[in-house]
Amino acid sequence: MAVTQTINSVAFPAKCFAYVPDPNMPSTWKLRMYKNPDDPKPDAGFIGGCVAALGPSGFRGSKVQIPAADKPAVIAKVRAAWKQLHPGETVPGSIA
Repeated sequence: MAVTQTINSVAFPAKCFAYVPDPNMPSTWKLRMYKNPDDPKPDAGFIGGCVAALGPSGFRGSKVQIPAADKPAVIAKVRAAWKQLHPGETVPGSIA
């Protein structure tokens, strides 16, 4: 059985999150990038939230807590998703 994180009665696998420090502990997963686990690509609104959470002010005033050593890989994952959704546009500063 696949390990998932359940949000509003929907099971999301690790691939739906930008930060998965322990694939066997869904409680550690942060920065969901998909609105629906079956979507073929990340959701623009969720990616915007990830960008904000990684920025200096955070998402709705809450900055995501990720160890400094893991942050570059998380930013790269969010940046790749952002570029997929916004080809040719300037990447926001918090993930540039």
